[in-house]
Amino acid sequence: MAYSSQEEEARLAALCSRLGRLWTPKPIEVWDDEAPAAKLEECKLCLIGKILSTSTVNLPAFQHTMNRIWRTDNVEVSQREEGLYVVKFNSEAEKQRVLETGPWLFSNNLVILKPWTPNTPFHCYDFTCSAFWVQVFGLPLERCTPQLVSKAVSEVGKVLEVRIESKDKSPIRVVRAKVELSLSEPLKPGKLLRIAGKNIWLDFRYERLPHYCYSCGIIGHYASYCKDIPYEDTKFDSRDQLYYGQWLRADVREHSPFWQAFYESTTPPETFEETVPETPPSGQLLLPAVPYEIPQQTPPMEARPTQQLHSSPEPMVLFPSHPAPAQQHDYSNSTAEASSSKKTKHSHLRAKPNPIKKAKRFLPYHSRSIPLDTLDESLLLDTPILEAPRAKDWAVVACPTKPPMDK
Repeated sequence: MAYSSQEEEARLAALCSRLGRLWTPKPIEVWDDEAPAAKLEECKLCLIGKILSTSTVNLPAFQHTMNRIWRTDNVEVSQREEGLYVVKFNSEAEKQRVLETGPWLFSNNLVILKPWTPNTPFHCYDFTCSAFWVQVFGLPLERCTPQLVSKAVSEVGKVLEVRIESKDKSPIRVVRAKVELSLSEPLKPGKLLRIAGKNIWLDFRYERLPHYCYSCGIIGHYASYCKDIPYEDTKFDSRDQLYYGQWLRADVREHSPFWQAFYESTTPPETFEETVPETPPSGQLLLPAVPYEIPQQTPPMEARPTQQLHSSPEPMVLFPSHPAPAQQHDYSNSTAEASSSKKTKHSHLRAKPNPIKKAKRFLPYHSRSIPLDTLDESLLLDTPILEAPRAKDWAVVACPTKPPMDK
């Protein structure tokens, strides 16, 4: 950063008044010695960088990540002062390629790189500006010239380069301009023009845009940490209330609310009343209404007195229910047909018989697919219950998990 002679004298006078009694009448020491030539060649391959982040940066992780992003090997990154780094490359071509193809991001934080300047301390480098590629949308086709594109983005910042490229060999062209932005000013979402008496709105989208504030539009902090505009949750619920949002990023491919308010229609859609016709249209039949019959309620059962044994003239005998025997298949005919058709001439032209499904074997102590005969519980009311006093008259009951066992 160069200063004029008047500015240098003013700075020197302010320093002398600040020093007070620490100032000595000795003249300023002058160094006219040249720096070593080897050190100068080494500094020419270096870039001075700064990460626009409020949190602490892991230096090994930063060096490893940037080596992969830049596709370089053995790039040395060293930290000299707080937040300032020196990046040393192996060749001048690699340094220029990284410097020209920026901006670069680390953990969604902007990495500002500046070329080395002789006789300049680290803290005197200007990190208040950074170059970004800005895409312009809405410009008429006949106006897509480098001069008019540079004029359109002149309010965004200092224009460094303009490119008009066709995307994937299509007639639709991408209008881009490399602009040096001031990091202390808010981003520009677009611009309103008047061309031949017709109003036109232009949308600006920024490539590789780091995190920025949706309240004030300045790069480097989030809306919840904004000092200029207080953070409000209700403000971010509606997209129309925001001046800045995701639409400023080039990879989102979404128009801004200003574009939609300018070009899209805001008239409410027409409403239609839903009516029900009184008579059905032709071709439909009306079904006669069937009267609903109320089922007759069965009289409730009379309550029987407790502790009273009712006997029937003939005791009811319970027999275990057996499943129906599985239907047996006659395998004799199918076996004979299969044997006769073996190894005959032109057997591959004959229709193959249907495959024979083998009948499933029934296991009495496993789960049954055939439902058991249910027993009417009302008949148990008239059936006497007998108790066997001796153990030898007890019956052994089998269940699916416990088969009968011999005594």
